[in-house]
Amino acid sequence: MNRRYATTLLATTLLAATLLAAQAARAATPAEATRPDTPFGPPVVDGGWSEAVVSVSSLARSIEWLTSVARWEVRRRGTTDPALLKHWGLPPTASGAEALLCNPGDQSACVRLIRFLGVPSQVQIRSGAQAWEPGGIYSLMTRSRDTEAAFARHVALGYTGVSDPIFFDYQGVQIRNVVLRGPDGVNLAIYERVRPPLSGWTTIRGLSSPFNAMQMVRDRDRARDFYLRVFGYEVLSNAEFLDPKPGPNNFGVPANLVTSVSRRHAILGIGVAGLGDAAGARQMEVMQFVGLEGRDLADRARIPNFGIVAVRFPTARLDERVKAARDGGYDVGAVSEATIEGWGRVRVADVRSPDGAIVQLVEAVPRR
Repeated sequence: MNRRYATTLLATTLLAATLLAAQAARAATPAEATRPDTPFGPPVVDGGWSEAVVSVSSLARSIEWLTSVARWEVRRRGTTDPALLKHWGLPPTASGAEALLCNPGDQSACVRLIRFLGVPSQVQIRSGAQAWEPGGIYSLMTRSRDTEAAFARHVALGYTGVSDPIFFDYQGVQIRNVVLRGPDGVNLAIYERVRPPLSGWTTIRGLSSPFNAMQMVRDRDRARDFYLRVFGYEVLSNAEFLDPKPGPNNFGVPANLVTSVSRRHAILGIGVAGLGDAAGARQMEVMQFVGLEGRDLADRARIPNFGIVAVRFPTARLDERVKAARDGGYDVGAVSEATIEGWGRVRVADVRSPDGAIVQLVEAVPRR
């Protein structure tokens, strides 16, 4: 037998055996607590969002914040393609300076900061917003093994949070959590698994790559159905939550109301059977505070306003998803072709949720 062929055959056999063993182990795992979490791999086409876009007033300040608090690294720097600026309806005078920040060791779920110049006046999308006020993207969720240390680094830079770190139980999982309020109205949520302890996620140095994008919405069911209909998300959790007793909470709801103000939420993922299998998947979460009212900030959630302006969703079915969005009556922009640093030449289309969150479909253009 040819030596090269024999080596290839042996490697293929070993790989197949490894995959079968892994499948068997997953099938035999009875409880969520024993499933190991995994760090992110390369972006999966039609498998969820893989990059967040944040409009900032100062690249230097936001880079200092994320490298200090999250301990992420600057992976790329560059300028925004004029074709993309035109796609967003910005004037010919507009330009954009970019920095892509990633958790070291991860290849996707990065955060792209853009400083827009030569544009009309910009406002913060969620300026001074209470957690229950709908509109745009409320926060990017991350994991940590030391929430208190990350919070201390954040406070040392002169920032604060929605609350101090708190401890709570979610469906039998005990979590330490805080929502950081950073520059330009950007919220970064930290979730530390206390019991059962977090396994895997070996690339975490400070904060993990974002694994979820949370949105505060007017109607949980309407917002949930948008992601099911257009993007193929599946429901991982769909419930209402009340605190068992009065006390501090991670959304700043008055302590005497947490036992009566219901938080109606849905957690959505793609290609996973439930929350126990969702490690590493870029989820979407929508939350409605029943009985609390405030401003509706959806109209502010537009580029180039400051804040978390969009998440990017890699797809091989852009035209199909655009049609589904239009058929559903959702706000869909034009389809354009542009170059995105790190992605290459792509077709893009922006789809707005009922509460203003922008999901940008990104489809690779075949090389000619």
